[in-house]
Amino acid sequence: MEGQNITLAWTYTLDGAVGFSQFTIVTSGSELLIGKKFGPGVIRVKPEYQARFRARATKTRAELSILAVQRSDERTYRVNVVPTGAGSLVQSVDIIVNCK
Repeated sequence: MEGQNITLAWTYTLDGAVGFSQFTIVTSGSELLIGKKFGPGVIRVKPEYQARFRARATKTRAELSILAVQRSDERTYRVNVVPTGAGSLVQSVDIIVNCK
C-alpha cells in the first residue's frame, strides 16, 4: 500500500445542504486540522498538507484522498460534516499502512 494513492469516503444523507465540513488527524489528546470549508465542494487544505491530501464534501459524500501513502500516514483521520438542517456526522477511521 505504501506509495499508492488511497481515498477514504463517507456516504450519508443530510438534512439540508452541507453547511460546514472538515477533516482532521487525531493525535493523542488533540486534532490537527487538514482542511475545512463552509458549504459544499472542494475543501481548502492547509498549506502544510497540500502536497499530501485532497478533500471534498457534497450533500451525499465526503472524500479524503491521501497521495503517495507513506508509513507515517498510519493514523486516525476524522471527518465532521454539519448540514444546514438538523444533526451532524462525526466519524473516525484508523489507517494501517502495509509495507512489503
